[in-house]
Amino acid sequence: MNGRAQNNTAARPRLLLPMVLLIATIITTMTAGALYIGADVLKNPYSILRGLPFSASLLFILGTHELGHFIASRRHGVATTWPMFIPGPPIPPMIGTFGAVIKIKSPITTKDALIDIGSAGPLSGFVAAFVVTIIGLAYSSVIPAPKLGNSLGLGTSLIFQFLSFITIGPVKDGSELMLHPVAFAGWIGFFVTAMNLLPIGQLDGG
Repeated sequence: MNGRAQNNTAARPRLLLPMVLLIATIITTMTAGALYIGADVLKNPYSILRGLPFSASLLFILGTHELGHFIASRRHGVATTWPMFIPGPPIPPMIGTFGAVIKIKSPITTKDALIDIGSAGPLSGFVAAFVVTIIGLAYSSVIPAPKLGNSLGLGTSLIFQFLSFITIGPVKDGSELMLHPVAFAGWIGFFVTAMNLLPIGQLDGG
């Protein structure tokens, strides 16, 4: 009886480390989000709260991606850790996190399981990024290009351009789209999803 209880305990993902990493990543991404909109977190530490929309949106996308892997793994009887966020430097152009991961702890025995587990993350993350981007673009604004000053210019993708067009409309010459922090988180979500599909090493496409 004791042996069975010990085995069941060992099979459960441990929560302490993932929770500590999550709290640390919330702090670093909130700081990054606050700095993104120009808050001075050194003079006014409470201004870090202004980074909450960015932090919540980004962690929602990354967490949904990893939960896709987690749920698919459970469905196929594959043991994993809980999703673990990785905090990073919050100083621009960094975003306060290096992403999130889960660790597979038992063999994946069938090709169907491998495909399901591998694809569940990008599909879930894409849907989350899609929703977040639409919400963020609704709060974004078009401003004259000279007023952007030293703002960071971002590349774009067809999906982001399409969502921008249907949400805001065409951006005229001499104007630029100033992304709301939530829209910026959505842009990052699409970028991370695309990078994860590359056929390299431990990425989802590898």
